[in-house]
Amino acid sequence: MNNGNQCSLGLRVGDIEIIAEGDEKFVKNSFWKLYKKTGLVKRKDVIKSRNTTEEENVIDDYKDMSLAEFARIKRPKGNPETCVAFGYYLQKIQKQDNFSSQDIRNYYKELGISKPANLAQDLKSSVIKAHLRSAGRGKWELTQTGERFVNELPKMKGK
Repeated sequence: MNNGNQCSLGLRVGDIEIIAEGDEKFVKNSFWKLYKKTGLVKRKDVIKSRNTTEEENVIDDYKDMSLAEFARIKRPKGNPETCVAFGYYLQKIQKQDNFSSQDIRNYYKELGISKPANLAQDLKSSVIKAHLRSAGRGKWELTQTGERFVNELPKMKGK
């Protein structure tokens, strides 16, 4: 099977989760068939990802959330997870192409959280876990693995 045509699409609403993986045509068809049966969200609430090469759909659950609301819902544990969650917020919600260590520090300050003693090590740990990758010149970007990781972080009941 050619990995270049592989696609993954997921939707989680409360305790219901739909995930379709495989070639793009299969995923889109299977996902929408299941999606229509749930009646959970309107199709207009589903947006196309800005990354047209992967053409994955992203549910726009968080577009109007503040950073504090997003962090409360995702509840990252430890500095490496928090860095990845902040990176997700910057790229997926704030629509930045990439982010810097200073962006991460600013988010710690905005939330009133103690800054990591060694942010460089926390970012390196996230790279080792394949959640982030270097975008060159002190910039970072979220990987697909990192995006899936943040999407799978727990949501609080009764959000």
